[in-house]
Amino acid sequence: MSKIIYPVFWVLTFLTVSFLIGQVTQSQMLWYQTLDKSPFNPPKVAFPIVWSTLYIILALVGHTLYKFAKSSQITKNVFYIFMVYMAVNWAWSFLFFAGHLLWFSFFWLLLSLALLIYLFFKTWASKHKVVAIALLPIIIWSLYAAYLNGYIAIANP
Repeated sequence: MSKIIYPVFWVLTFLTVSFLIGQVTQSQMLWYQTLDKSPFNPPKVAFPIVWSTLYIILALVGHTLYKFAKSSQITKNVFYIFMVYMAVNWAWSFLFFAGHLLWFSFFWLLLSLALLIYLFFKTWASKHKVVAIALLPIIIWSLYAAYLNGYIAIANP
């Protein structure tokens, strides 16, 4: 039973945090709509779908790392880095939407990406190759998000 309950708990927690962040930053959507954006900016409907999917993946990654952190110091250290990554990830919305810190949020996103790449290589080098593979869509989306954020920072001085 706990094999189902704990992953579901992680997923619900991550989706709840994501939802709450969205509610807090929702008031800034009018500001966001006024910005010049990339011609490759996805439609508005794509963001909640993509991020919900990625947060489900991240929740399962977090659950897996947490589960194995109990028996391995290496995995415990990777889990701590993962939690730092999640804090950085969640903080980006506040920096970008609430703070309107376009360049700072761009470099914050690069920090997030560096943490993700570090996690990818650490999990790939350990016995957690499935976790590393699960991080690939998040890395790809984060690269795309960095491009979008960078474009907005350049186009909206």
